[in-house]
Amino acid sequence: MRRLRTLALGSSVALLALTACRTDESSGSVQPIDAVAAASSATAADDVTTATVAAASAAASTDAASTTATATATAQDWDTAAEVLVALTGDGAEVSGADLSGVDVEGSFVEITAPGTYRITGTLIDGNVEIDAEVDGLVRIVLDDVDITSSTTSPLAVVKATEAIVVLADGSTNVLTDAATYVYPDAETDEPNAALFSDDDLTITGNGSLEVHANFADGIVGKDHLTISSGTIAVTAVDDGIRGNDSLVVDGGTIAVAAGGDGLKSDTELVVNGGVIDVQQSYEGLESTAITIAGGEISVVASDDGINAASDTGSPTLTITGGSITVDAQGDGLDVNDSITMTGGTVIVNGPTQDMNGALDYDGAFDISGGVLVATGSPGMAMAPSADSAQLSLLSVFSTQQAGSTVTITSSNGQEIVSFTPSKAFGSITVSTADLTAADSYDVAIDGTVVDTTTTAEAASQGGPGGGSGGGRRP
Repeated sequence: MRRLRTLALGSSVALLALTACRTDESSGSVQPIDAVAAASSATAADDVTTATVAAASAAASTDAASTTATATATAQDWDTAAEVLVALTGDGAEVSGADLSGVDVEGSFVEITAPGTYRITGTLIDGNVEIDAEVDGLVRIVLDDVDITSSTTSPLAVVKATEAIVVLADGSTNVLTDAATYVYPDAETDEPNAALFSDDDLTITGNGSLEVHANFADGIVGKDHLTISSGTIAVTAVDDGIRGNDSLVVDGGTIAVAAGGDGLKSDTELVVNGGVIDVQQSYEGLESTAITIAGGEISVVASDDGINAASDTGSPTLTITGGSITVDAQGDGLDVNDSITMTGGTVIVNGPTQDMNGALDYDGAFDISGGVLVATGSPGMAMAPSADSAQLSLLSVFSTQQAGSTVTITSSNGQEIVSFTPSKAFGSITVSTADLTAADSYDVAIDGTVVDTTTTAEAASQGGPGGGSGGGRRP
């Protein structure tokens, strides 16, 4: 029996403002979020008006709904009569069902040791649940109105399982709160290190809600592949919000994150196919070596880069084929140490106000052939997509304008290309839509006053690498 909970302390973890572990990288204290309400209302909407934006957003919502419906059907695919019920009783647990051999209970420590389906309900005031299944097979954990707090370790950890699925039972509200300081059995042990931790592949699905309060480090961690299919999930973490080491895939669900470190992160691959993601506070909003966004609604607030594709050894990439993305970044809005490819979707960037960063920052190429891109930020490092892209772009640089000013771009024949009200001061705007043509010129007006007249040819001459290198990957 591998024991994570080594001490039984009576004190509970206070759910107040959290202090980030890495003060040089994080945004400092993390403000707790109203978990379920925040996740349920999460949206990537912004004050941008074009017909193309509306169409792209509608398509993203349809894709997300379809993906969530599929995940819901999969979540219900088991024999409920074969479930083992683990009823948490505050300081212990009672187990019932046809086969009780896969559950060991010792005080407030619950260990699941065999494949099967385990429905967990109730409260542990100071305890934890550990999955340590030596036999190959699926371990399905159904959280059904669970509230687990630990003063010494992770409240829910998968230390060994061929495959693990956490199902959020329909209509349930589940809360996991970890310790501010973990107690390990020896100096060589440094895991678990997250409020919801898995050493193996982990899938989160179901139609209930999950609140994760991570006082030690990360909120949700899958050391291998982590997939979120559905559910309403809210994470407050002193370090990273949600992390999948080998891959992090979001197929659906509604996710809200307030993190002292990165919002959503993977060492290798981060994929968003659908759902709603609202990163309300982070150092970097989305970070991985390879980032693919194919659908969903994403909103990111970051004290550094909004979306960062970086690697010390590989060739980082950002690929956008669909979805609706809104970024509010103090550093670079989109920061890619190699290349960006965009074939669809909508990207809105409220970028930095300081010239040392840019709304767009890439080192290789930015090949855009579809979708809508609107990015405002400081003028000093302003960039446009690559000149040889199939879809044309505009880049206009002007004197710094106040936040809340409305910038409108109109063609010489009077067609409005885009109207946008940046949330921060800005001195540049980059736009790419299918409506732009090489034969036309475009007026850039701020609150009705024209400040620039430009063409796609001018954007091509100004765009491309040279506005500064992308930010390096932090450890």
